[in-house]
Amino acid sequence: MNDSSENKDLTSLYFARLPVFDTRTNLWGYELVHVPEPDGEQNIEPNAGDADTIASDLASSTYMALQQIMDHGRKIMVNFTRRNILDRLPYALPPTRAAVKIIDPENISPSAVESITQLKDDGYLIVADWIPASESWPEVLELADMINLDVSGLTLPDMEYVV
Repeated sequence: MNDSSENKDLTSLYFARLPVFDTRTNLWGYELVHVPEPDGEQNIEPNAGDADTIASDLASSTYMALQQIMDHGRKIMVNFTRRNILDRLPYALPPTRAAVKIIDPENISPSAVESITQLKDDGYLIVADWIPASESWPEVLELADMINLDVSGLTLPDMEYVV
């Protein structure tokens, strides 16, 4: 019985992996990003879609599917919102292979900082976006193992200033 009506309720999730390089331009791993269903019109963006839903969908996927994404010992970086962190969603990913990227710095609460500290203590790499104007971000930056700098929109003088 391979009736197409049986598959109506199945939701397809589409993820892409964007390469992440270290300071020596060596491939460190991949940032997993959610992409809408392919229709040829959508751009792949790290923040495309609802971040809470994206992290939840990824966290509920199977470990075998993640093994296909992570190749040759590379790590994955996944965006998590404050709500995702408080809901303990990063724990669905293996700490030896996953980096928790903290997004939405304006919504970081003391309880979220405690949860991030616990994630770090439990072996997860903590990644923070470089956000120069955020006042609530210093606590997270102190916990971060890595700082994510998107250079796609920067000019060379801007990059020299940041680095």
